[in-house]
Amino acid sequence: MRNIACGDCREQTDYTANPQKWGVCVAREHTSGFEAFFGRGKMQIIRSLWQGKLELSKEMADVIFQCLTCNACSEACAYDMDNVALYEALRAELVDNNLFFGFI
Repeated sequence: MRNIACGDCREQTDYTANPQKWGVCVAREHTSGFEAFFGRGKMQIIRSLWQGKLELSKEMADVIFQCLTCNACSEACAYDMDNVALYEALRAELVDNNLFFGFI
């Protein structure tokens, strides 16, 4: 896995919107805005799981399941990656381990 952390998904701004739109992730407006809620953060979580630095958790599920899987982060990314495929694979792993989002 390549070490990717450029942040196009987080930093891209639409100055023509009124009000200006910061970043491409629509979930940002409904979350705390921490890195984990952006494509780059979710990819860091996936990489850390793969490297054995993190374990699956309820808190991780609370973050990952808030992603709308709209793939806007992938569209803004300079790398040719299918982010949503990775997010969905992580979601499946979380469900297999009975780790669900919030109210479920």
